[in-house]
Amino acid sequence: RMADQITWWKSLSYFPYMQGWSPVGQEIRIETKDKVKEARQILYGPNLSSLGAFQLWKGGWMGFGAYAGQMPINGWANRGRRIIFTWTED
Repeated sequence: RMADQITWWKSLSYFPYMQGWSPVGQEIRIETKDKVKEARQILYGPNLSSLGAFQLWKGGWMGFGAYAGQMPINGWANRGRRIIFTWTED
């Protein structure tokens, strides 16, 4: 989700990884922009990995996204939990 004053495009992607940090499966992405202030996604068992990662992107220059960071996440250990990320600044 993003705070009310935020309007630029934001994206959060989940990538399941295997040992050696090789992505497996496809990227799962949610996005917010303008009046869309919240996006949700349910991750099911086949999409989870103990070596997953969240990648954050935001609106950049001339329509290109700007990489904002990456966070590792153990998808298996977080099954059944809700993870909420809130953008507070553009």
